[in-house]
Amino acid sequence: MIAHLKRFNNSSIAQERSRIIDYYEGYGEKAAQEAFGVDRKLIYLWRQRMMGQGLAGLAPQSTKPKKTNQMRVHPKVLSYLKKLREDHYRLGKRKIKPLLDKYCQKNDLPIYSEAKIGRIIKKYHLFYQKNTRIYHNPSYHYQGRSKKRRLRRRYSPKPNCLGHIQIDTIQRIVDGLTYYLYTAADIKGKVCLALPYPRANSRNNLDFSREIVILLSG
Repeated sequence: MIAHLKRFNNSSIAQERSRIIDYYEGYGEKAAQEAFGVDRKLIYLWRQRMMGQGLAGLAPQSTKPKKTNQMRVHPKVLSYLKKLREDHYRLGKRKIKPLLDKYCQKNDLPIYSEAKIGRIIKKYHLFYQKNTRIYHNPSYHYQGRSKKRRLRRRYSPKPNCLGHIQIDTIQRIVDGLTYYLYTAADIKGKVCLALPYPRANSRNNLDFSREIVILLSG
């Protein structure tokens, strides 16, 4: 009873309907229709709900249909998505879309949108992570995954032969111009090389490595 009363008190619509019913019983159908614009059939329906559920029956009920449209997926599409996710479990719906479009066009099947592909993956639970954590799933535990201790060097290496090279890059800004000073030093041979480059990218890294090889081989 307390729960029904709370639901009634929290609904202004239910309180208004209760007031209309009281007005109808006190002044009749014609006066209630002129004052509130509610006919007798609707008032009877509210009274039946109130008789079966109490005052909480006057609260507005959910308008959700009892039978909703179910998502239909072609069996060939579902098997293709399952096989694709098993082979490439990190492949998302955005990258699956062009592959699935090509497969559907080849087999004369309807085209699926990117959002629907995501819903299919979620509905049929097409997740095949291998020894990785599934986020947003608190019931998941690590399976057979042991934490490996990372090996760290406590002291600088002391090589006994030539060829052990240490490389570093230093950024410098002079008069508003930025350049990167690539430096390399052979620890044992005390041979050093420093070259400036306008950018720190893979092309300059490769060029600097070639210069080191030319210097040490000469």
